[in-house]
Amino acid sequence: MTTHRSRPRAICIDLVRSLLTEHQALPENVRIARELNANLGFHISRRGAEIWQAAHDAGLPIVVLTELPKAQVRSAIDALPSDPDLVIVSEATETRGGRSVLLESAARGFGMKANDILYIGDAEGCDIEAPASFGMRVCFGDDAVQQVQSLDNRRRGTLASGRHGDDAELAHTVLLPLDLNIYDMGDTELFRKRCHFVFDTVLIIEGLVATSGFGLKAIEKNVAGHAVIVFGAAGIGEASDVSEIVHERLHRIKYGGGEKLILVHTENPKAVDRLNIAGIAEDLGYDVELRTWKTLMSQFDQNPILDV
Repeated sequence: MTTHRSRPRAICIDLVRSLLTEHQALPENVRIARELNANLGFHISRRGAEIWQAAHDAGLPIVVLTELPKAQVRSAIDALPSDPDLVIVSEATETRGGRSVLLESAARGFGMKANDILYIGDAEGCDIEAPASFGMRVCFGDDAVQQVQSLDNRRRGTLASGRHGDDAELAHTVLLPLDLNIYDMGDTELFRKRCHFVFDTVLIIEGLVATSGFGLKAIEKNVAGHAVIVFGAAGIGEASDVSEIVHERLHRIKYGGGEKLILVHTENPKAVDRLNIAGIAEDLGYDVELRTWKTLMSQFDQNPILDV
């Protein structure tokens, strides 16, 4: 069986080159309005709006790069349909290593490898050489909408149904809760806003956790739009049944590109992994991490604007 390439973990795009255009000469009444609303200095292009919507539907973190003067950055960001997850600002790239400074900051800000990030170039792809050399995945701006739409979360239900077809890049990181004690998750608003930096699939196995109730509803609410939830029913909950279901679901997700499994629990997950799920996942080729909810949450808190 051929395993698909894992889906990217983030999207990186130049704010002005690929998303925005500046307004031309404005009539006097609009100039007056500009004094009241600074974002009239920029507006999102039609192609930029399509790319942004596709990226939003994919549920992936979005980082924008800009070399605009700091005084103009907020105005430019306000022209976007919603705030990006991370903004990398530099007014000194010519004297500090060119665009490599921005690209390195993007990867560092997300805490990801360069190959985890899809860089969307301008219409002619004139700006993709540097990110490609840096190791990022790249695509031309004119191809971006179709490529990013293929990552749409609404199309990723094939993971749960088993209907893969020709779909690729369905997953990169799986979160498998060994309990669903929502009170130990900490700031659920922070969880909702930042969880897509860490995982894009949640595997819920009946027999390990309850597949109904407040804890599950909280997970469903907090990952909506960012991650798909895959369920596995293990019948009466015998250990052998649960292990078989875990193996089958992880095997299916591995086919869709899954690379990492995070086992998460209230206390010490290593002590409660009585079914040796870590061993099952490692045999399938996953990189396995054992976390508590507290240490998982510690990854979510970061400044959305980095000045380099």
